[in-house]
Amino acid sequence: DPLAPQAPVVAAFACVVGVLVVAGGLSAAGVLDDDTPRSEVESGTAALVEFQTDWSIFAPVPRTTDRYYVFPARAADGTLVDAYSDRALSYERPHDELQRQHATYRERFYMVSLFDDGEVSERLAGRLAEHTCATYRTEAGATLTRIEMYRVTEEITRETIDEPAARDRSASRLFEHDCAGDGNREPLPPPSFD
Repeated sequence: DPLAPQAPVVAAFACVVGVLVVAGGLSAAGVLDDDTPRSEVESGTAALVEFQTDWSIFAPVPRTTDRYYVFPARAADGTLVDAYSDRALSYERPHDELQRQHATYRERFYMVSLFDDGEVSERLAGRLAEHTCATYRTEAGATLTRIEMYRVTEEITRETIDEPAARDRSASRLFEHDCAGDGNREPLPPPSFD
């Protein structure tokens, strides 16, 4: 809807016009006259406008982090990959716009719920790891032998809001899985910024 961004302005204008029409009607009816203190009218109008514009979606505490996922994995041929973003192993942002890491909103919400800030769902993370091990193939067709799951968090400040590369990053290892079932627990290279 092309008018959607202007809706708050239109609503505020309509409120002001409504107050003026009501005040004019009350004045014409003799209920509100010139003897009514201006401060009463102003405080009533201010209260109405304040009530209508109480927004708290992004303020007073705006979002201060971005996050993305990296699934470092070792293939049977020794290749190291990021199995989540289907690329060579890197802990850098997979895309300039992080929402592009997820194919759908459902996938994004699934990942957030799977790796909630409080706890990791071991059962669901295990299923995702097994699924990734069973379905992922490198460009050469090699299967995975080990996978780990990381969430990388970027701290957003006023100075870095438009410069993601300048943000402080940290990584949390959320889960690990032996795809080959051979007990090989040789760790994968961790991120260098931690």
